[in-house]
Amino acid sequence: MDTGEIIKDLKEKEKTEPIYMTCCDVLRALTILHGSAWQSDLTLTLEEIWGLKNLTLDQTYELRDKLDEAIKLLNERGLILSGKRVRANLSSSKPTEEDFHQIKDFFTLIREFGSDRYVLRYRREIMGYR
Repeated sequence: MDTGEIIKDLKEKEKTEPIYMTCCDVLRALTILHGSAWQSDLTLTLEEIWGLKNLTLDQTYELRDKLDEAIKLLNERGLILSGKRVRANLSSSKPTEEDFHQIKDFFTLIREFGSDRYVLRYRREIMGYR
């Protein structure tokens, strides 16, 4: 399967299980973050997306619990690359190590999620784009 088919398959399964919803939300967050993100930035963006979706607290916790599994699944399917990298830390004299996630095919990601209603709503309401 090519990248587009894998993403479409995940989108079709999104409403069936929390793991697939989390996978799609990770891809939405990576779309918003231009294809790559540190774990802390990804988590913050996901929480903002889940807020836009008006999910209950229980639903949000369930999706957050599936985050590591979703990232693993996206890596296994060949959609993203994840790994530890060194990141500058302005509150310390030493850099810190953090997970970094990067989409492999940004063009296909934009094609599949660039006009997604939650991505557009995020850009409008959170980022202030018109």
